[in-house]
Formats: sequence, C-alpha cells, structure tokens
Amino acid sequence: MTVSELIKELEKLNPDLFIIATCEDEEILEPEQAARVLGPVSVSSEFVEIYRDNKGRTRITPQTIGEAQEVAFLKMTINV
Repeated sequence: MTVSELIKELEKLNPDLFIIATCEDEEILEPEQAARVLGPVSVSSEFVEIYRDNKGRTRITPQTIGEAQEVAFLKMTINV
C-alpha cells in the first residue's frame, strides 16, 4: 500500500477516530489470542533494503540515502 492509497482510505473515516492495527500472524500471537492489537507511535520516512529471508518472511535493513529504497515507516507498539 502506498501513502496515497492509505490517505485515500483514511479520508473516508471520521478524522477523530483512534487508530489501531491488528495482526493475525501466528508467530506474533500470544496463546489464546485471535489477533494482536497494535497502535501507532510515529510516522517517518526511512531508507531500507527490503528482502525475504530463507523462510520467505519480509525483512528490512537500514541503509544510507542512495543505497536503498525510501519507505513510509509506521512505528507500532503493543502498548495501546
């Protein structure tokens, strides 16, 4: 999803709503949990290398300008 796609979707909502994100990936769930709830901490742009590890999971490595892709970075917390 791009920043413009996210903005387009968010513009459909009440701007005063609290934001949460959920994740249903088993590797981050706690026992008996159907979804992990996350809340945003900050938004920034970062330069990273994006790749997949040998298990097919997406990974990132911080890089310097010019050596990597610039991405919008949403930092999340489980302490919502």
